[in-house]
Amino acid sequence: SAWKSIIYTITWTWAMYLCIFDEDKSFFYLFTTWQKFVTGAPVPSELYWLYMLQMGFYVHCVYASTFLETIRRDYALLMLHHFLTLALLSYSFAVRYHYIGVFLLFILDIGDLMLEVSKSIIYFKTRNGKDHKGPEILANIGFAIFTLQWIVFRLYWYITKVVYS
Repeated sequence: SAWKSIIYTITWTWAMYLCIFDEDKSFFYLFTTWQKFVTGAPVPSELYWLYMLQMGFYVHCVYASTFLETIRRDYALLMLHHFLTLALLSYSFAVRYHYIGVFLLFILDIGDLMLEVSKSIIYFKTRNGKDHKGPEILANIGFAIFTLQWIVFRLYWYITKVVYS
């Protein structure tokens, strides 16, 4: 979970920069994203490398979930999630919907970031054979933030920014 927390922090921060602080500011002017779509248009390097990092990460997740981690009950659903994510990233990159794809990474990856950070904190609950309250409290705060961000990002911004654009 710590490894995933680091990757999600990097990729979400990168996507946030591209959506909010980059010269296009697509978060505020999402309708222009659709106007920039041109078949065969070159992909800007900052978008290209974000896509490559994301796709490489999900390929690694497939490998790690299959060969390195203990196979759990939700293995089939996890693999379905990884393959669908890879397919969606590949498709949006191939047809040059990369601007809207980066916006979706910004909206959807924050949930994974908060979830992985909270899960990582839980691992510090038991140290030296003793249970500590601090990590559990921090993890519960993290899960509460996860719930709030899920409402804001997925139920509000996804609908108002992506669907209605």
